[in-house]
Amino acid sequence: MKKYNIILGLLVLLVISSASVSALGVMPASKKMLVNELDAFELIIVNNDNSNKVVNLDVQGDLKDYIILSKTQVKLKSGTERERLSVNVKIPSDIKLKEGEHINYIIVSQQTENQNEVSANINLAFKLNVVVPYSGEALDLQLYITNFEQNKENNFALEAKNVGIKDVPEAIPVIDIYSATGEKVDSIRGERVSIKKGESKIIDLKWTPNLPNGKYSARAFLLYGEKTVSVDKIFSVGTPKIVIDSVSTYSFKLGGVASIDFIVSSNWVEPIDGVYASVDLMKGDSVASTYKTASKTISSLSKTNLPVFINTQGLEPGKYSLSVNLHYFERITPYTFDMTLTPDDMIIAGATGRVAGKTDTDLLSSIWFLTFVVFVFLGLNTFIIYKFVIKRKK
Repeated sequence: MKKYNIILGLLVLLVISSASVSALGVMPASKKMLVNELDAFELIIVNNDNSNKVVNLDVQGDLKDYIILSKTQVKLKSGTERERLSVNVKIPSDIKLKEGEHINYIIVSQQTENQNEVSANINLAFKLNVVVPYSGEALDLQLYITNFEQNKENNFALEAKNVGIKDVPEAIPVIDIYSATGEKVDSIRGERVSIKKGESKIIDLKWTPNLPNGKYSARAFLLYGEKTVSVDKIFSVGTPKIVIDSVSTYSFKLGGVASIDFIVSSNWVEPIDGVYASVDLMKGDSVASTYKTASKTISSLSKTNLPVFINTQGLEPGKYSLSVNLHYFERITPYTFDMTLTPDDMIIAGATGRVAGKTDTDLLSSIWFLTFVVFVFLGLNTFIIYKFVIKRKK
């Protein structure tokens, strides 16, 4: 029923937003009636553009079986400004309605006189609110949540309204916090409050989230007498954020394909799907080439590697830059890394400072050079020992 009411509420918003251009009108726009004062009333359909049209009426809501229209279709002719119909609400005496508001709608749609099918567009809706008075003590509860940041105090706001016929001398506010998996992670209890008949009162409950950033749900309660009223709402602690922790390169030779790893981490307590990086290789203000990593999922509070492979064929040695955009949750986080290309090296400076990747050939050359130096050193030592030690003894 809640989902149904939400849909109907959206229809009403649509009606309000299009009222200025609607070819139809309805008078009145809404009506509120106590269940013990139900009676027939008149509804007027207004032909705003003075054209031929067929108007269809349909009742929606949990009391639709008890709302009777004198007409479910009205034919309006050019020159007919308005058409009247009666609405009668009759609830059998053996039907026990729940205390509170019962919101219903009379949906009004139109079609041209010659069409066989009704247009899918809804022009307007008349709202009928049937109220069953509360008996004894009765509280209505609303929950308002501000932006919470990790380890920073903020507050939940409960709006408690006494909709009963008696004062509530004592109500205890409680809020339970649940993780996205339904695990209870914290609980807050407020001071006892009294709420007089017809009074609304705002109750603030302060909270400092010592929890990882992510989505949670709050279940707020008001305990009074033998009754409890509750309301649920989903909220977030912090905002999802993915950052580049480090950048590294591997074997490289100018003219070949360079492999660059972007190690990224998430601060979010839930997995984040569809994370990828777009990379522009820049020469000055011009884009030399564009690349995109594969999309990955980062687990809760975890890390992943986003490798990119850059073709350096046709590039000259010199200074470049990498313009990197991290994409996740329809967000974009930009990074820029300065890069220098040499015939045998790629040097990237940025978040982690200079990170250079050497080729296998460079490493092998270094080993041979060290071996050569060692042999030369040993040869010199042998020559010196022979010439100045062994030869002198002879």
